[in-house]
Amino acid sequence: MLIIDIFYLVIIVGCIIFYVMYVDIFSFYLLLLVLILPILLFAALIYAKRKLIMELDCTVKSCTVGGVSPVILTVKNNSLLSIACLKLTVSYKNLLDGAQSSMVIHTPVYSRNEQKICLKISSEYCGMIEVSVSKARIYDMLRLFSFRLNTKNMSTSFMLCPKVYPVEPQIALHQNSQSFGENYSKRYAGDDPSEIFQLHEYRPGDKMNRIHWKASVRQDELIVKDYSRPLANDIAFIICSPKRNEPLESYNRILSAAASLSFYLLENDANHTFIWSVGKDNEYCTVDSSEGYLSFLASNLSTELRKNDCFKAVSSYFHDTDNGAAPRFSHIIVLTDNCDKELFTDLSADISECKKTILCVLPPYEDIPDISSDKDTDIVYISGEEGISVLSDIVI
Repeated sequence: MLIIDIFYLVIIVGCIIFYVMYVDIFSFYLLLLVLILPILLFAALIYAKRKLIMELDCTVKSCTVGGVSPVILTVKNNSLLSIACLKLTVSYKNLLDGAQSSMVIHTPVYSRNEQKICLKISSEYCGMIEVSVSKARIYDMLRLFSFRLNTKNMSTSFMLCPKVYPVEPQIALHQNSQSFGENYSKRYAGDDPSEIFQLHEYRPGDKMNRIHWKASVRQDELIVKDYSRPLANDIAFIICSPKRNEPLESYNRILSAAASLSFYLLENDANHTFIWSVGKDNEYCTVDSSEGYLSFLASNLSTELRKNDCFKAVSSYFHDTDNGAAPRFSHIIVLTDNCDKELFTDLSADISECKKTILCVLPPYEDIPDISSDKDTDIVYISGEEGISVLSDIVI
């Protein structure tokens, strides 16, 4: 723009010389036009700036990795004058690693008009994608002047969820004296008389002590009570930060394995808890519905990955349970991309009765290492997307 200003200044000087050398009506009007035009353009640009409204919104708040979430940038010009050029710098980043990218958009904005610009942003890795307009500037027709627009509140975000693969592990629901739960199944009956699951007509084989006599008198037939099935929150997934050179790629595989198991557990009415490290503490999210799963993703995918100490979540959990600051579970499932002595040291430090399983996610075509663990800990290796089928062979 500086070059244009210098060029226009040269034009003004030329018009002045032309008027001095050739004093006539044409040279006067030409000089007058060259002098007044910048003033008119400046005033028109101020007027148009005050009448310009911009909004940024995401129509799809979540989609699977590889999908596209359209981000709509709405520009509304309420003035009678068109804007020759609107320059926008749109920035977007994955909150897991904080790496930022940007794109520059140039577009005219017509008078009394509303324009919608669709930005299709995607990523091959899961995470919370934050999109914002970092810079916005309008120019006059000759690009002599420009004004910066306020973009303080112009941001939106959407979630790229990990892929979910069909797996069918065996659900054993290991129990011990320290596991507990206060919720009841909404799908299956049980033997807990503290709550009634449902009522049904008497069928041969039903126990006589479960007959609901008041309901039977009202219905004039025998009505039997089905008791509720308590849901103990026995399973905990501890999500470890990646340790390999490609952290987003490794974390993508870790969360895909966790999501696949979580969906299967939800389908079978098995509550579970996700644990991951945030700062100095651990974050806990109990999943008993699809809303709980999305809440876990929203919190986890918005947390920047730890640069070091990838097993912090494991060590912190067992430290908290020893101090009574965290609930105990019957089955601890650790999801990581690396097995080493530090992890086994953290797991062996726990002396409770809980079952422990390590799900180690490896890159495609990497050989499975020969690592032996103690008798209370199982190790399952997941190599690439095809290897996720091994989750159907584990017992939860």
